[in-house]
Amino acid sequence: MANNEEACLSEKTSHVEQGGGVALEGNADDRAVPRGARTTLLAIAAIAFIFFIGFVVAYGVYGERLTSGVDATCARAAFEAGKKMEALGNYDRAVALFRHAMAGHFQDKERQYMCGRSIGELYVRMGRYAEAVEAYKKLPPEALDSAGALTGYVSALHHDSRYGEAERLGKEWLRKAEACADVQQRVWANHTLGLICHETGRTRDALPYFRAVRTIDPENRANLDIARVLSQAGEYREALEHVDILLAHAAPGLLHTEATELRSQILEASKRP
Repeated sequence: MANNEEACLSEKTSHVEQGGGVALEGNADDRAVPRGARTTLLAIAAIAFIFFIGFVVAYGVYGERLTSGVDATCARAAFEAGKKMEALGNYDRAVALFRHAMAGHFQDKERQYMCGRSIGELYVRMGRYAEAVEAYKKLPPEALDSAGALTGYVSALHHDSRYGEAERLGKEWLRKAEACADVQQRVWANHTLGLICHETGRTRDALPYFRAVRTIDPENRANLDIARVLSQAGEYREALEHVDILLAHAAPGLLHTEATELRSQILEASKRP
């Protein structure tokens, strides 16, 4: 009996080996996957995982650089939209857009600096001088390396009564304006420094700055403001000199008319006891 069972088992095993029967080992999934397919799938999964880890590491190290193209586009668009709002007189919206732009990445550093300066300049126009000063203070020194870049900054300091800072930076502004021979910037810088000296009780120190304005541009409207300041300080002769030189150079028109009226007012004030 045992011999017969062994013979039967031997016969079935032989039949399987010849491909004629059903395998005795393994489950249904093993029979469904072709030989070697599982190894291939595992290899593909391993390669995908390696690429994923590489991407995560690269993004962590170079993420800012990888996304700078998109950020630069958004920053540029926000800046341009801000300039349009500025031109329309919507200063609050312009400031919001410029701040949004500053949160991005600029390919051109000068455009970024221009954006930061625009925020300060708009605050000056709105009379929000303390906020303007803070906006300028956040800019790096290289963003304020030209005379024009300091115009709003010094004006904000002056109007916010930060006279020490305003005078120190105003002198730097004047040096830069003289170095590049910018007539308008020289007029503004001298005018502002003169006002700072006058408002801090140093009218005599203000005179050289005011005279410089008169010499640089006799027709500049700043001469009227200077003449008023000098007249209020009792410096009638200096005030009249500014007005007379302006009248000698200015063409007939509104400025000439204002200067004529101011001259009469100064003469009347000078006769009072």
